[in-house]
Amino acid sequence: MSDFLDSNPWWRRGGDMGESFKEYTRAKVKWDPRIRHRFSNEDVVYTLRGPRQVGKTTLIKLNIRDLLDKGVPARNIFYYDCEGVVANPAELMRIISAFLDAPGVVKGSRRYIFLDEISSVRNWQAGIKRLHDGGRLKKCTLVLAGSHALDVAKATERLPGRRGESKDVPDKVMVPMKFAEYVETLDEELRRLFDFSLRMGEVRRKVLLNLSRGKEPSEIKELRYHENKIRRLFESYLVTGGVPKVVNDYRESGEIPESTYKRYVDVVRGDLSRWNRREGYIRRILSRIIETMGSPVSWRTLAEGTDIGSHNTVPEYVDTLRDTFMLCYLFRLDTTRNESAFEKDKKLYFSDPFFLHAMNGWVNGGDPYEETVRFLENTEKKSLAVEGVVADHLVRLSFQLSKQKQLFDYEKVLHYWRSNNQHELDFVVNLERGYLPIESKYQNKIRKDDRYGLADFARVTGTKREIIISKNEFETYRGGAIVPAWLFLLLV
Repeated sequence: MSDFLDSNPWWRRGGDMGESFKEYTRAKVKWDPRIRHRFSNEDVVYTLRGPRQVGKTTLIKLNIRDLLDKGVPARNIFYYDCEGVVANPAELMRIISAFLDAPGVVKGSRRYIFLDEISSVRNWQAGIKRLHDGGRLKKCTLVLAGSHALDVAKATERLPGRRGESKDVPDKVMVPMKFAEYVETLDEELRRLFDFSLRMGEVRRKVLLNLSRGKEPSEIKELRYHENKIRRLFESYLVTGGVPKVVNDYRESGEIPESTYKRYVDVVRGDLSRWNRREGYIRRILSRIIETMGSPVSWRTLAEGTDIGSHNTVPEYVDTLRDTFMLCYLFRLDTTRNESAFEKDKKLYFSDPFFLHAMNGWVNGGDPYEETVRFLENTEKKSLAVEGVVADHLVRLSFQLSKQKQLFDYEKVLHYWRSNNQHELDFVVNLERGYLPIESKYQNKIRKDDRYGLADFARVTGTKREIIISKNEFETYRGGAIVPAWLFLLLV
């Protein structure tokens, strides 16, 4: 019980939210993730997945503070970090049962159970299942947080009929701030502008689709008044990404300390070791991914120049990196079948600029912040970093546009494409009514040959809309638009 008091300081009279929450209150940049408001007071087993260091624990503590502010009895709110402490389902059951029977817990009132790093407990769902079947979870809301996508997602599949009925999707994914959230969080004036005209996702998506048809909505004109300020924010976003700790470090000192990079790398290394992945292989595969980023590659190509004996090992390791939310990858679109050509080469991107810079610093062995600066000083590499941000944001857009939230798989709706003339198109979003083709060209002037992939795609599919992402150029024309990267990302 004394361990429970240490984990739940609000149980003590006048107790605070603990040290991890104090770090949040001291921070200059306080991100309030929109997903925080997507949990309800129901008999539901929620999962909260996302990469390490993104702020899942802080989000949980914010929700606990909200519950306390609403008058929920302190002893009815239970938080426990399972990592390195809970070894098996039986221990998990014992801990939850001890909470439910603890002195001071108001019986008959709703209890809230927050379990952090649940993916560190092998076969954890068996413990939850037994508690549910024994009637122990009535009037209980559970939030189970983990950093491995596959483990948490697959485990919940083994809880049929025991998740409860939720008005919203019970499986939540928390990822770093996208650029629009970054802008809203760092600039009060721009946040008010969003609240006035672009706060609702449906509005932003409508504006984006109108642009793709060559129309310039009025909301765009207002945003362009603030172009200089937003462009400066975009430059800093390419350094920090959307990880709150990193954003705060950069805002406070103008650079990112080595300890912040190391903290992220160390937890990733620990996770990969727990999943029986060899560190040497991971470093060499990451090095090859960075070298080939944005280009279609085969697993065999990623194994070239390494001592990895079989190219069949590579997809296992890449899938692990994807399942820890570090990478995303796109398959080529087969327009004749309107589906992924899984046998063709893949395009791989990092899911956040900071993940790219942290891994680049690790595999190269130099000062990570200096490596970050050098990377972004290189015009070609910077363009690839922007392309990676676009890929990540299009994954999010695809989810928002999908009607199948629970069964969503971005690999089925977001692709790249290549014509018979070998002209490549960076991205194709498969919408409910046709395609949205997008070409990323982070350069000052869009040339004629930059449009070849789009032109070929239009001839093959009959698509009458398109977007070209530029560095600064903005233009609308019949059937499409050239849009600066900072503006495009604000709308996704």
